[in-house]
Amino acid sequence: MPSDDVAGGKAEHVSSFASVRGFLGTRRGKMVTAITISVVVVLAAIGATYGGKGGGAGADGKVDIRSLEPFNGSDDGGFNLADGQATLFSDFYIVPIPEEIGEIVIILVNAASLEVTWQDEPDMTRLMITWENQPDTVRAMLADHEGTFDEADEKANPMAGEGRIALRWDGGDTYIGSAWARISESEWGGVDGWDYVDLKGGTVVWKDAIDAMVMLVQSGDFTNQRIPYVFADDGNVVEATYTLAGYSFTIPPPG
Repeated sequence: MPSDDVAGGKAEHVSSFASVRGFLGTRRGKMVTAITISVVVVLAAIGATYGGKGGGAGADGKVDIRSLEPFNGSDDGGFNLADGQATLFSDFYIVPIPEEIGEIVIILVNAASLEVTWQDEPDMTRLMITWENQPDTVRAMLADHEGTFDEADEKANPMAGEGRIALRWDGGDTYIGSAWARISESEWGGVDGWDYVDLKGGTVVWKDAIDAMVMLVQSGDFTNQRIPYVFADDGNVVEATYTLAGYSFTIPPPG
């Protein structure tokens, strides 16, 4: 039976690959509470200040991305998946987030990776007969919401061996940009980052997000070539590490 205790509660299970795209498109709206008009007015007042933590404006009034505070965040875990079950990672849980009410954090990601491994079970002996465990097939996906990149791969492990998938995106001077405001002790909201800082040194795809998905497509059963019977393999544990890197910029609360 698959476990729901995944990545400390950060990753989320999805029942089938067909539902992944729809889930990625709507899930971030469930994370935050809508910002009211009064909060928007308060945040607009913050936008006059560019000299936040991790960087400052130059003579041209623009902030050089490479002068900002670098960050590197990751999430990982082992996931007990059944056939057709997937685990999703979201960048929201591993990028810097505002700590104080009224604070805004600008996040610029230009590198992402997803490392996936799984170890298939060995052959077994039952009824004095050796049954070969057929390979397990795993699919992985790493993509942003706006179509800047979309990496995917599907592999089966060698017989009784370890399977491995590695996905990477190196954006160079292209950045996936987002901005988050702390609204209350327990609420965050997305804001328009370009309203609060004028950047140079790269191209920013604003209001974007990056997600990663790992799915056990099919776990191979235990078979014997001479006997028309199989012992079902009902799943496997898949290990995954999701990593993001880039720069961040913090605008303090007014006052």
